[in-house]
Amino acid sequence: MDQCWNREAKALKAAGDHPIRFKHLYAVEKFQDHQRLLHLKGLDDTKNDLFFVGYQAQGTPGRAIMEGCTPPLEK
Repeated sequence: MDQCWNREAKALKAAGDHPIRFKHLYAVEKFQDHQRLLHLKGLDDTKNDLFFVGYQAQGTPGRAIMEGCTPPLEK
């Protein structure tokens, strides 16, 4: 993936600061892991960001979130 990064991202990584690794980052790599999306807290808080990289199939939590529906908030 390094070949896709710009000069600034490469410099960050070379300095030991990975450009896309940060506290509270959760990456879903397997289909089964998407269930954790149902339990995310803070989706309605504007200081939080949620990024989807890849296709979100119809009927999945990812697609519902992208279409503006959020899972019920846990209290």
